[in-house]
Amino acid sequence: MVEGLVDSDMESVGRIPASDKKRHICYTGQIFEQFGVKNLIEAFMKVEAIDAVLDIYGPGPLAELMPQYMAKDSRIVYHGCVPMDEAIRAQLSAYLLVNPRPTHEEFVKYSFPSKNVEYMVSGTPMLTTLLPGMPVDYHEHVFLFLDETVDGMAKTLNDIMSLSKQEVVAKGQDGKVFVLKYKNNIVQSKKNNRFALWVKSNTEYCAILSSLYRLRGRNKLSISNDNNVICCYAFMENRSVC
Repeated sequence: MVEGLVDSDMESVGRIPASDKKRHICYTGQIFEQFGVKNLIEAFMKVEAIDAVLDIYGPGPLAELMPQYMAKDSRIVYHGCVPMDEAIRAQLSAYLLVNPRPTHEEFVKYSFPSKNVEYMVSGTPMLTTLLPGMPVDYHEHVFLFLDETVDGMAKTLNDIMSLSKQEVVAKGQDGKVFVLKYKNNIVQSKKNNRFALWVKSNTEYCAILSSLYRLRGRNKLSISNDNNVICCYAFMENRSVC
């Protein structure tokens, strides 16, 4: 089982120059407080750079609060729900892409946001939290929020905005090279095929792990190797893991 994949054809897709001289920090996706979007907005309001812009794309409950935020800080722009091609153009032309998803939420333990690899393959640098479902090999190729408080996030944003443009661009290019080489659709499909073959030859072991996972869900049973358990459970129960 794999955490996600990118289309190898994205190698030929280049960045798009920004239409202005602003440094656009961009978030695309559902705008829920539990996804960290509210904290991101409040942290951005503490960013010192006057040429910074926070672009937010997507629907969600926080949409009704966006006029208030924009009135407080004119650098915040809410674009609403837009077609996918417009969101992709925004990702390709942004200075920084952000996924502020909190690490303390229960649902993040066994999930990996497809947004992360989508961001990375754009060639725009990504700033994200240290999600438990994100393999460690990603860490050096992205910027990380190590402190998820509003002040901590604001400090991280200010630190990145103080870097040279060359350093920021290099981080984005490094991330793109990484996912295209190691997380492309061909490589990840081979991993899934190998896992499927392994499960087929170890059905009794996987059945035991699946039973333990179901028991864990009901009784909070502690299991030392959660990744193997959930993967086998998903495979044996014919379920997908997002």
